[in-house]
Amino acid sequence: MPSAEPSAAASTINAGKKPSRAKNAISAARPPTRSLDHSSMMSRTNRYDHRPNRPATSPTRRCALARSTAQRVRCSPMDTVAACTNVLFEIAEAMDAAAYDTLESLLEHAALVDGSSGSVLAEGGAAAVAHFRSIVKVHPDGTWRTKHVTTNPIVAVNDDEATIRSMYTVFQQTETLPMQAIIAGRYHDTLRRIDGTWRLVERRYFADLIGNLSDHLTFDL
Repeated sequence: MPSAEPSAAASTINAGKKPSRAKNAISAARPPTRSLDHSSMMSRTNRYDHRPNRPATSPTRRCALARSTAQRVRCSPMDTVAACTNVLFEIAEAMDAAAYDTLESLLEHAALVDGSSGSVLAEGGAAAVAHFRSIVKVHPDGTWRTKHVTTNPIVAVNDDEATIRSMYTVFQQTETLPMQAIIAGRYHDTLRRIDGTWRLVERRYFADLIGNLSDHLTFDL
């Protein structure tokens, strides 16, 4: 049987072979392998991160800072829209609760206008509250027993002034009136940024659909 050991002649032949030129070229082109130093990478990343931690602020607060005497902060369009529409929602909330002190503050710079006739109903917060006290019934729980739902706002902003066209639906339930929609219509509002805060300066009312207002108003509409 042939021996498993290589012959002396074969060993001599293999020892005389030179490495392939192609293998030498590949070895020279391949970069040396380096292990990743994660601590070094983190230090390089953190070296450029000098931003302080800032508390989150609401859109209304960010826009209130826009007129700061130290620095004017740019508000994004969405922040401005949110700040303006929040004014409408705050007014609706105050009306439903008959929160007249809050309502007077919110309407401090506002004129209330009949959209159909163009007649001015009230100017300023105190006059607006006096107008509401004279025409709206307050129920035993101290509220109007209503829910003013403001929807479909179409907002247009031009620097420090904004216009909003929206729809409103007023729901009411009293001791004698089942819960129902009693009136629906439109608001055409103009807002202005005063001392860094968006304020209502004019509201035009349009009543489009009229239901049972007997437990809401002191007169027939």
